[in-house]
Amino acid sequence: MRKRPLALMAACSLSASLLGCAVDGAADSENDLSPAQDPTEMSTDLVGVHVAASSTSSDPDAEGTDGVDLDDPQRPWGPNADAANRVLETEDLEAYAAEMGIKLGDGPDMTTKALCNGDDNLTFVNDFTGKHGISSRFVQREKIPVGIIRPIGCSGTLIAHDLFLTNAHCVPEDGAQVLAQTVQFGFEEDGELLESLPSQSFPVVNLLELRNQNLDYAIYRLGHLPGLIYGHNTVASGDPPSGSVISIIGHPAFRRKQVDVGHARYNVFLDRILYDDLDTLGGNSGSGILNAQGELTGLHYGGSCDGWFGYNYGEKMSNLLQASPLLRNTPRQLILSQGTDPTLYVIHGGARLAIASMDEFNALGFRAQDHRVLPPGALSSTPTVPRDGTVLVTPGGARHVVFGGARFPIHLLMEFTALGYSNPDMNPAPQLATQAIPLIPRDGTLLQERSHDPVYVVLGGIRYWIQNWTVFHARGYQKNRIRIIPDGSVAQIPFGGVLTS
Repeated sequence: MRKRPLALMAACSLSASLLGCAVDGAADSENDLSPAQDPTEMSTDLVGVHVAASSTSSDPDAEGTDGVDLDDPQRPWGPNADAANRVLETEDLEAYAAEMGIKLGDGPDMTTKALCNGDDNLTFVNDFTGKHGISSRFVQREKIPVGIIRPIGCSGTLIAHDLFLTNAHCVPEDGAQVLAQTVQFGFEEDGELLESLPSQSFPVVNLLELRNQNLDYAIYRLGHLPGLIYGHNTVASGDPPSGSVISIIGHPAFRRKQVDVGHARYNVFLDRILYDDLDTLGGNSGSGILNAQGELTGLHYGGSCDGWFGYNYGEKMSNLLQASPLLRNTPRQLILSQGTDPTLYVIHGGARLAIASMDEFNALGFRAQDHRVLPPGALSSTPTVPRDGTVLVTPGGARHVVFGGARFPIHLLMEFTALGYSNPDMNPAPQLATQAIPLIPRDGTLLQERSHDPVYVVLGGIRYWIQNWTVFHARGYQKNRIRIIPDGSVAQIPFGGVLTS
């Protein structure tokens, strides 16, 4: 049995002070948990007391949850275990396969029968402008934790700082091949209006769950904590209502990240989510099915939308939650500490924001069970300023959006909604850590207020008005780098005049 080398989870009582918890694993008797107890139902501490192992523990290192035995000769899975067709008809498939390093025939099914009505409505995420009420902003937020598994070519989603959800039929039969895989995030194509995320790959270090209750799902552990950069998706508590809007973001046919939007359907004879107006292709296998709030509400695994069946389909989240201890215990927020250091951080937009006190922890609505203990120094290279477009909300309700390493206050709710933001965009953030973010963006940041025409560039801490588009292009700037900020907020940056050439 191959085991993961690092134990990353521990906990102590919210009623205790940060410094009052044992850090050597010797908890007080009132905090001790017997193996028969479910640690997710207990009041637990936030620093350093290891929870006793049980079959329902959210710690994959606990006894009985070491993951799948990769050396077991009786493997009930394999690539394309559920695929009905292997017709390779996708345009430019050979080019995609060569780019991804995939040998044709070894990857997921590429049949075009998963295109509803025979039309390919899949859209690159940075070209998406909206469909069925799903906005471009929604896709920009929810695309971040979606990755592609190399070399098999399936998709998946981060559900914690190091846990990755995908399909069981995407898991190689050979244990060595499982551990030879990587997951690449940010595999995107620049759009005319939006740029792609930086791309980075992370190794698969363990297979933790596979086909519980014969459902087509698997959960990998990834090395190097990708969630510190790309965040994670929130798992919904149930299934999408019939007729409600759903979306799927993934890597169809090995392509750079794409999205389509449709509606959830159900059939009394089939215990799965169906959709007959949402296109997929091979490579979408393992993609999360998102509800209108951006929560994972199912897991796509097959398609015959334009074939004999008439639908594409996926596993229901209600069934997955029954089958998977890990899914039942995924965090809402990434609350992290390092070794025995009592300082707690929340991760937003790839940055660590220090939580000042337990009062603030509670005021922000954080939960003890979302806390994870990392090895000492694990966060040392994690920045303290979130990526562009991250919206922070402090305990008093003040809203800020980050662009170019600076924060721009959003004073009015009307402005917040006019910018295209909504409640799922709001990240609860500590007051002092938010205030520590500069007001002056880094050099080269392009800014434009929401309802005003002038475009500015920041140079040496000063903003300059770019006279016209001729000057803009002559200086080598690109429109998809312009950051739209709240009206009136450029005034926080000193004005240096007009660039005429």
